[in-house]
Amino acid sequence: MRARRGRRRGLLLTQLVALLPLIALLVAVLWKVANDAMYLQRVAAQRANAATISETLVRQLRGDAWAATGYERSGDALVLDVAGRDGQRRVTYTFDGDSVRRSDQGSEQRVWRAARLSFGWSIEAGRFGDLLHVEMCVSPPARAQATSPKRFEATVVLPRGRESRAGGSP
Repeated sequence: MRARRGRRRGLLLTQLVALLPLIALLVAVLWKVANDAMYLQRVAAQRANAATISETLVRQLRGDAWAATGYERSGDALVLDVAGRDGQRRVTYTFDGDSVRRSDQGSEQRVWRAARLSFGWSIEAGRFGDLLHVEMCVSPPARAQATSPKRFEATVVLPRGRESRAGGSP
């Protein structure tokens, strides 16, 4: 009886040792699938965050431009003269490469920034006012191989700038 029992244990142990590489392979595949799913979740969340940030920036810019009576451009900053209930105030938008800062009367109030999101801007003279073009670019994630950057552009109508009224270009 003991010989049979030992033989069964030996056969069971041999089968278990033979299954260990298969179990290890299965665990490795499941680990890879879970890791990729978490990566894709993070990338999707970053893209949704960039879209939300872009939308709130454009909404704020449009609101300030709607109430603006004039503007001037100085380097990487756009200064709007905004009329409000409490009188005239100056709102400054500073465009860095990866963020936009809005300050009202010199105190910083808001910063728009997101992972892989960059900002660009330009102003051109228009018929009824100058046009502010804001470009938001979401660069592809590090592991993306055949993906191009996603670009979004918004156009905001500004009142004529001080340079435009004088006859120059902004």
